[in-house]
Amino acid sequence: MTKIKRIMAGYVAAFSIFVGGISANAVEIGDSPSEVVTNTGANPNQSVVVLEDRLEEIKNDSSLSEEDRQKHIEKIEYLIEVRDSNSGVSTYTTSTYKSPYSSKILSVPHCTQKYKNYCGPATIEQTYKFLNHNDAPPQVSIGSDFNMVPNGAGCDVQPILNYLNGHLGTSYQQFWLGSNGTSFDGCTKLICESVNKGYPPVLWVTIPNDYGISRGYKYDSKGEDITKWPYIVRGHYLNASGYTKYGETMEMTDPWLSWVDDYETYGGKFDVDNFTVYKVTNVVNV
Repeated sequence: MTKIKRIMAGYVAAFSIFVGGISANAVEIGDSPSEVVTNTGANPNQSVVVLEDRLEEIKNDSSLSEEDRQKHIEKIEYLIEVRDSNSGVSTYTTSTYKSPYSSKILSVPHCTQKYKNYCGPATIEQTYKFLNHNDAPPQVSIGSDFNMVPNGAGCDVQPILNYLNGHLGTSYQQFWLGSNGTSFDGCTKLICESVNKGYPPVLWVTIPNDYGISRGYKYDSKGEDITKWPYIVRGHYLNASGYTKYGETMEMTDPWLSWVDDYETYGGKFDVDNFTVYKVTNVVNV
């Protein structure tokens, strides 16, 4: 078994993300098997990024200006600090982190993903439009830049961040929760602090039966049960666009919602508690 596969296997065991009964990249919605729609937006086998390796990569990237290089270095050093401050913490059911603000909502626009594997390009479009005053390349153009085929394979995290950073001058970096052993506090902190600075996090999530609502259940009023995700999925990108209750409840802006029965009334957004966000998130990109 390769090192990466061992890391992923340990992550899966520790966080109970992948469960029996959910096929690769499957989303279960609707009332009968014939109504099941498959979301294949994220590559489930992508490589773990080690922060120290990424730091060295940035330091040696001659294509970056000195100003951009310093922004990336500061971000990665911040992520290392968050990781190290949470090392060995095993409190998964209680978070002591509280944002300094009671609430913060970013007006991230909802962009429906055009194909079942286009959650990556759609999340880029949402993020790009928010940061660039509602102006962004067409989603199909973004997918084409990634050599994606409609309804084909998904994409990795790093190309998404490279696209945003290259076009918008941002310093998004990926943080693997499992391999960094990060606590509930650390996850909430990363999301809230990024929102506070005006940069909507890009999350890569996996929603198993334990945390998502499966076929046949109608989640028909916003906030009815914020301990459940509105669907189940293995491999999906979306934005965390804000929070309330000092970070206890988080708002998601989700390009997949328009594909799900009865979710058009949400305007592409829903609320979920921060513990559920922690349990289903593979990577926080801030």
